[in-house]
Amino acid sequence: MKKIVLIVTVTVFTLTHLVAQDATFVKGNKVLDVGVGMGSISSAWTPVFSASFEAGIIDNIIKKGVIGVGGYLGYSSRTYAGWKRSNILIAGRGNFHYPLVKKMDTYAGLMIGWDVYSEKWKGEGSAPDHSSYGGFISTLFAGTSYYFSKNIAVMAELGLGYHLTYLDIGVSFKF
Repeated sequence: MKKIVLIVTVTVFTLTHLVAQDATFVKGNKVLDVGVGMGSISSAWTPVFSASFEAGIIDNIIKKGVIGVGGYLGYSSRTYAGWKRSNILIAGRGNFHYPLVKKMDTYAGLMIGWDVYSEKWKGEGSAPDHSSYGGFISTLFAGTSYYFSKNIAVMAELGLGYHLTYLDIGVSFKF
């Protein structure tokens, strides 16, 4: 019983401290993230290269929360046995930011977009020359950016559902 009381007390004090932080992302901020993905849908694919842009549009949600909207572009490819396969993901995103730790922007969001997949035969023989198709995607994600200066941060983002990668890491530039 004493352990439970101690755990609850520490948790309450920690959460009280975390919620009291100043926001690192506010209405009017614009952020460009550039990242490299790890843990792709197919582990044999090259790293996923991504870029996203976001602008804060609504603030003061649950005191310090901010809603941001923007876009995402991701690219991955794979070449093997005469085939070249590639994925391009173009999407819109909506994020909810809430400050939990000083100098850290924490957020979660929804991404909706279009995935373009293509295959090209580059080897010898009678395989088809080219095929491609696209499809609607939606995914949930959560991320954080730690600002070591006023406008530059390191970022990490986890994607759930359909996402070109499970983990993006990179750099954020706020302006």
